[in-house]
Amino acid sequence: MSRVAIMVLPALLSLSLWSQQGSGSMCDLTVHVRMADDRQDAANVQVQLLNTAGPFVGSATTHADGTAEFQVPSGVTYRVRVSGRGVETAESEFFIMGGQYSHTENLNVKNAAVATQDNRSAPISVAEMRVPEKAREQMQKAIEAFDKGDTAKATQRLEKAIEIYPQYARAYENLGVIAAKSGDRAKARSLYTKAIEVDERFVPAYVQLGRLEIQEKNYTQAETLLHKVMLLYPEMPDLIALLAGAEYGNKEYANALADAQRVHTLPHHEKVADVHLLAAEILEMKNRNQEAVAEYRLYLTEAPNSPQAKAVQQAITDLEASKH
Repeated sequence: MSRVAIMVLPALLSLSLWSQQGSGSMCDLTVHVRMADDRQDAANVQVQLLNTAGPFVGSATTHADGTAEFQVPSGVTYRVRVSGRGVETAESEFFIMGGQYSHTENLNVKNAAVATQDNRSAPISVAEMRVPEKAREQMQKAIEAFDKGDTAKATQRLEKAIEIYPQYARAYENLGVIAAKSGDRAKARSLYTKAIEVDERFVPAYVQLGRLEIQEKNYTQAETLLHKVMLLYPEMPDLIALLAGAEYGNKEYANALADAQRVHTLPHHEKVADVHLLAAEILEMKNRNQEAVAEYRLYLTEAPNSPQAKAVQQAITDLEASKH
């Protein structure tokens, strides 16, 4: 066992898909949409903004210059989706540094006629794009209530959103989060499953269900779910980190180590720095102590203010002393 009292799986499971809190001030975000073929500004197309943890942030229509504006917390990774008449639906993921007061994100979209000839883009949930504005308003109110700790009101708002739009996978998923928070895993499982039934491309429900399987030590089932969702989004650090956790729980240490280290090669991997602890744990088990030290150092670089930092630093000291 590691010299650090690390609860690897709980650390990974603590990543909530309900909301991703910012770590800095509010930021003025400009999304600039242009046509990829002729580099002209894309006017009158819809821009939807979500954070990568799932919740809908807002939507806007681009101006004549192809821009849409939002005010959002900094220190957060966001996903932007663009759709509209004459353009291919497209999405992009980006990170706004904490404390950044303005940020411009450029996104090129294809002409719809060209898009039909190229199917390499990431799958987009059609059901999510069709959510009526009134249902989105209920979702936003639910998020606000949940953030204030009022789960009863959040539940009421989510149920109203489903009443307006029965295919609202995100509403079912967030009801599942509330059920899990209250300790009712059976209800949470049912709600996550329902979210997948109404929208088979809704990634957060697969992840929540995978997380639930890990909590119940059903590691093989968790791996199956996570591999399925990774066919849709193969390079999301959160997904790969959770898969590494499932593999670790299943004693598939070689796979877990490979996936944990792969996370570090992806953009914005810092938000799942705990995978370095998982990698270090496995490396110590294999007596590859210097490699374990390297993983611990990466963890301290990415999460210097973590409650684990002191213990991790002591582990480094102990491992380096063991060389002599």
